[in-house]
Amino acid sequence: MHDDHEEVDVLLLVWSTPLFAFNGVRESLCCAQSCRKLREACQEPLLWREHAFLLHYIQPVDEQQYVAAQAADVINCLGWQLFVRLNAASRKGVLVRLAGHDLRLPLYSFQDPLLRVKALYFLLRKIFAKLPGSWPFRLRWLQWGGRPGHLVERQTAASVLSGSRLFIEFADDTLQGWKLPPHIFHAGIHFNLEDMRSSLWRPIAPQLAQGYLLRVVSSMLPSERWLHLSAEADLWNLIEEVCILLRHQTHLAASSRPLHFRLADMQAVSVVDPDTRTDGHPLLWDLAWAQCETIYVEVEKNTSSGGDGEILLVDLKREGEPGRCASPCATPPVPMERRDGAGSSGEVEVATSSDERIVPHLPPLLIPGTQKCRQFEFHPEQPDVLLIGDKDGCAKILVQGPEETLSGPATQVDSCALLALSWLRRADVAVCGAACSGTIQFLRYFPDSRSSGPALANAGSAKEKFPKLSSLSVNCSDNFLLASGISSSISIFDIETGNLFCRGSGVHEHFINISRFSNTSPHVFATASFDHSCKIWDLRRPLRNPVKTLQTEGHNVMCTFSPDDRFFLASGVDTRMTQFEVATWESRSMPLRKAIHQGRYRRSAYLANSKFIVTGSTEESHVHLLSVTGRKLGCVDFEQRLEALAAPRRSHQDLIRGTVVLDDREPLDRSASPSRAYVQSIRAHPVIPNRVGVLMALPEGDSHIAMLHLDQKEMKP
Repeated sequence: MHDDHEEVDVLLLVWSTPLFAFNGVRESLCCAQSCRKLREACQEPLLWREHAFLLHYIQPVDEQQYVAAQAADVINCLGWQLFVRLNAASRKGVLVRLAGHDLRLPLYSFQDPLLRVKALYFLLRKIFAKLPGSWPFRLRWLQWGGRPGHLVERQTAASVLSGSRLFIEFADDTLQGWKLPPHIFHAGIHFNLEDMRSSLWRPIAPQLAQGYLLRVVSSMLPSERWLHLSAEADLWNLIEEVCILLRHQTHLAASSRPLHFRLADMQAVSVVDPDTRTDGHPLLWDLAWAQCETIYVEVEKNTSSGGDGEILLVDLKREGEPGRCASPCATPPVPMERRDGAGSSGEVEVATSSDERIVPHLPPLLIPGTQKCRQFEFHPEQPDVLLIGDKDGCAKILVQGPEETLSGPATQVDSCALLALSWLRRADVAVCGAACSGTIQFLRYFPDSRSSGPALANAGSAKEKFPKLSSLSVNCSDNFLLASGISSSISIFDIETGNLFCRGSGVHEHFINISRFSNTSPHVFATASFDHSCKIWDLRRPLRNPVKTLQTEGHNVMCTFSPDDRFFLASGVDTRMTQFEVATWESRSMPLRKAIHQGRYRRSAYLANSKFIVTGSTEESHVHLLSVTGRKLGCVDFEQRLEALAAPRRSHQDLIRGTVVLDDREPLDRSASPSRAYVQSIRAHPVIPNRVGVLMALPEGDSHIAMLHLDQKEMKP
């Protein structure tokens, strides 16, 4: 490549510009000739690398990176041309975390799930053919916060489906072991990049494929270490493993002084002697232990330095601090914008009738087969899959194709409406809750099921019911399920067993409509109540003591954390919306008119990029788009668009733009406006930042899901 990078910059600009952007054929041919000459002047892989990023086949990630099991420079050895061509030829794929990037790999539709996994290994070997030397590697599940989870092995290969998120683990420096448990070189499925004939497919013991992975961080260790504990492990088993680690890999190996360990948990402080086994130690399950937690290990600084008979006290501290969110925002607070005319609360007074900017969007698409929908949820990994709960107590799956929407027979869960829905994040399992009976049912999703058969099957149920259920939420590590409803109490269930983990009675003075776990901390969750407050809780603390109580000056209909957990939003009656910055709990009201209607209930959701909020209210036929900094971007109005909703989508449609007059101060008379649709519920797509699902109540009395695609240019902060 030339030292002068100007030619390369011009080439990359031309590469990312479609030919129809030029004036005519002659100009396009001149461009192609320039491309050929420029390609000769630089390295061709640079073009393919740029193309891979433009097509989002590889994307940088903002999550904390756990590089103990990955080589930082391995991404530079990727065969970019082959990588792009393989992805361009495949519609289905998985995401693989590697050195701070998510790589998309094609997923082939073999009936044998083990062959699907084996094909992934062969693809990785092909695209990393330039990696020098012999580098054994194996695949793990990607856990919350970018952490490596359990191995992908024979028993879990069937769960590797389109949209799954995996993690590449490379062997240690000796190339004869692994930095993550199980450390035995021949454990599990792994491949050698140099010679595929040396691939090993040996099964691992069931106890190594289950249980807890634990990350240990200490100033006494040169780098992070990972431990494995069984699912039945207790506090003494944890202390024993940490003691062995310190005795073998730190300066304490040269000391004969006995070690005593103190776990500074959020509920109690326990001092344990690892050399003396006693009964009565709590199970890790009893301590609300989550998968892939981090524990900090340090010797107490005030320990005296006497003879060998003196005791060294070692402090074990779990991730997160009491009284704060377990994963506080590391970035500086985002400044909130004040608009002209805003009062001390940040509310903006608008005229009775005024022109509102329309957020550019495609005509909303009414999803067929959703006429009885009561609630819905997007799949967390498969972008075109929807879970539907209807008014008759049935659950079904909808798959949106480029030209049609596919759905199979529904699965009967209960006889009353399914109001509470949630997905597990790393397994194709959904959970549904019936509003009246309080039945909580787990359903397994089968993506390869035929259209003639149901795609959902019973996978167990919670051992207790929650009467008048209105909300279910799964934590980010798939360990706990949070249930709330028309009650001042909450229940938390263990997902693996369905048993009740704990119950919080009377945690609010009025009923709790919605409760939600945070997205990056497995123990932190929030409750929104009609007692004019939202409360932040931590499972490691008694449920009688909230971490934080947030006053909102009105009834709270729902609450939610932003996908990056930097913000917390409470939505109330009519236009009441209050956003809190998690790092400081500073509050800010959003720029909507003053609340005047007591019978309208607001729904709100953060878009996938955590930069914007979409919000709508019952008895209104429009939604607003706001930025997290307090700026109103405009609205999308569904009034008089029922024909456009029902019409099939053409291959190319112009964006809807312009302005609209919203007169939403007066109560709406449905008899006077028989053709209007009204917002019932809102869900933002978890992956695609410009896609929003809106459950609409139609004039005929049915409910339908309208899929809204906003202009991608609006998604830029």
